[in-house]
Amino acid sequence: MSTYSPNGKARSPSVQKPRSAPYDLLSDPVFYGTVAFFAFLTTALPGALGQVNFMPLVQALALTVFLGMALKRRRLSVALRVAVLWIGVQFLTMVGVSTLLPGQAERAIPGGFYYRTGLLEWGYTGEWLPGGLLTQPRSRLLELLGVSLGSLVTAGLVGAWVLVREVNQLAFSWVALSRQIPSGMGPFLGLMPWRWVELAGDVGLVLLFAQPMLRNAWQPRTYWVEQRRLVQATLVLTAGGLALDLLLPGLWQTAFRPQLPP
Repeated sequence: MSTYSPNGKARSPSVQKPRSAPYDLLSDPVFYGTVAFFAFLTTALPGALGQVNFMPLVQALALTVFLGMALKRRRLSVALRVAVLWIGVQFLTMVGVSTLLPGQAERAIPGGFYYRTGLLEWGYTGEWLPGGLLTQPRSRLLELLGVSLGSLVTAGLVGAWVLVREVNQLAFSWVALSRQIPSGMGPFLGLMPWRWVELAGDVGLVLLFAQPMLRNAWQPRTYWVEQRRLVQATLVLTAGGLALDLLLPGLWQTAFRPQLPP
């Protein structure tokens, strides 16, 4: 419909340009590419140099930044995707480092030589698994405190440090058992599914306990109302991981023992 100016001339109808949606960094594929790049970089370079302290520190710092970007904006689904992507890339990268540079990878794992020796003893003889709840309950308790209370007071930094150490150890364990136990049983022993369940529970704890400081929301009821499914899943995974850590290592090793070489 035309309008008229004061001099009587008709005006052409104005056309409004559609407004473009505001840019969302957390929806940009480049963001996830950056996450994957830093997961690779902070694992490959320190791992190849055998940096036992520097590697988990720089990994934790980078992971905390990316998780914080999502959690501060209350984008829990994005934070979950970041955690899964990071863990996947870090695990595969550490597998590559452990395969190509086993000596350096062993130096990058705390107590790497003794840990690898304990793994092989468990694989061959069924001795206590190093790092397990039965053999080192204090270590597992400290990990749980790190991913919960540690995350609460550091906005997730201490929890991220625990997570990346767990992933490094999982990758190193899988390669060590795969390479040094023949007859094809090593890769199956190295899967250690109870530790993946524990890792999943720890991820949930970090995401939950990092939020109060990032969001400045300290009421537990807030997270029970908004994130009840995450709370429930985290409790189930944490309790299930502890139970499996007590029951499954011996059964897992026994299932493959008849096929192991003498």
